[in-house]
This record gives sequence, structure tokens and C-alpha cells, in this order.
Amino acid sequence: MAEEVIERARMLLERVLFDERGTMVAGKNVGGNGGLLSRETIIAAEQLHRALDAYDAARKAE
Repeated sequence: MAEEVIERARMLLERVLFDERGTMVAGKNVGGNGGLLSRETIIAAEQLHRALDAYDAARKAE
């Protein structure tokens, strides 16, 4: 359960960083959204939110 939360957090982090600065190709930043959130980033945030909710519910059930 904790592994899923960590995986989702990493995915969200990568999406946010890509939206901000793109990716480095041949010494230049390419892509990105100038800091605007993409639909993919919003989806990653929603997935992390659901994973955290499931993690919290599992801990309360223990």
C-alpha cells in the first residue's frame, strides 16, 4: 500500500517538473507548459489523492 503512494507521488512530481521546465534535449529545455498544469498532471494528482485515501483507510482498519 505504501509503495503505491510513493509511486504515485513520484509520478506527480515528474509531471509537475515537466510542466514547469520540460525536458533537457541536446542542452536545451524542450516541451513543458510554462508552469501551467497539464491534464496529465491533474490526473496524476487525482491518482495520488485516491492512493493516499486508500492508505489512510487501511491504516485506520488495522
